[in-house]
Amino acid sequence: MRRRILVFVGAAAVLLTVGLVLIRYVGDPARETPSLPPRDLGAPPRGDLRASDGPAAAPPRVRLEGITGSVEVRLGAEEWHAVRSGSVLDRQGSLRTGPKGGAVLRVGEKGRLVIGPSSELSVQELSEVLHHFTLDRGHLKVDYAKEGWRVLRVESGKRKVVAQSREARFSVLVTDETVAVATETGVVDLKSAGRSVRVPAGQQSVVQGEQAPSEPLPIPKEVLLKVAGASGVPLPMKQLSATVRGHAAPGSRVEVGGQWTTVRPDGSFEQRVALRPGVNRVQVVTEDPSGRRRTEEVAYYVARRSAAAPQGKVGYERVSLGDGITRIVYSDGSASYEFRGGGVRGKTVYLGVFPTLEEARAARARFLKESAGP
Repeated sequence: MRRRILVFVGAAAVLLTVGLVLIRYVGDPARETPSLPPRDLGAPPRGDLRASDGPAAAPPRVRLEGITGSVEVRLGAEEWHAVRSGSVLDRQGSLRTGPKGGAVLRVGEKGRLVIGPSSELSVQELSEVLHHFTLDRGHLKVDYAKEGWRVLRVESGKRKVVAQSREARFSVLVTDETVAVATETGVVDLKSAGRSVRVPAGQQSVVQGEQAPSEPLPIPKEVLLKVAGASGVPLPMKQLSATVRGHAAPGSRVEVGGQWTTVRPDGSFEQRVALRPGVNRVQVVTEDPSGRRRTEEVAYYVARRSAAAPQGKVGYERVSLGDGITRIVYSDGSASYEFRGGGVRGKTVYLGVFPTLEEARAARARFLKESAGP
């Protein structure tokens, strides 16, 4: 009997010990439970994005909604070829526009891109969490609404400059020397040379060369363009070129006589243009980071014949005959006829001296016809 009692007491002690252990390790809420190994979700997305569970969604499509002028596409290593509205631009596809071309792209359900003239855009990645494009040159206008964790990233093709946002309307302008971002709504992160700035609505930032982004400043109310006018003195017959100089806003691009030129960090620019005998009208166009444009015109006149007075003729008097023609009487009684034509903004761009009145009148008629343009 005594032995049975001892066995019973021993069993009870064992059960009590097990119970205390369970209470300590299971019943104590303050004690952490060992975690299970994390489930393998594959490579994490870029930009601190979090992949969602469940089956992968179909990648978004880039559809060409509309085009103007010359627009071409290239897939991978293929040759460039003309494209039509409604075409789809997949990953590794590129699109470029001509001098007067433009294109509108629809990306998925909530993204819209407008590509300006003389621009080139490439698709790098299209997924549920990242839309990545490269703008090699030109102007791009972005309109993206928020869609989950999805991020839009626009990168400059020639240097490591990245503009990134989840929800914004903004523009990107890429030239040989600069990358500029102007934000209309939302906020855009602009990163270069290891530094990032946030560009809020109504402001813009410019990256010069390989430098860091500038501090964001308010978008100017007007488009800046100043062009030095012609001197008013006709150019010699053999001078068939001239240098156009001017000033635009830093981060802009400038086209002079159909040629894109470099805008220096201080906004100055100059471009050599070819001329022909007679009146030459050269258009200067600037486009700022927001995509706004402004056009100015400068005129040059290349003399068709020498405007110098006859050799040895001195002591003359001048008599106006009207219509810009002046009779020049020399001391020996001979005469010449000078014609001066008015140019852009009242500046004289034509000057010729002719032996007869008929030749001066013919020069005036020719000048008026050329000034009227096509």
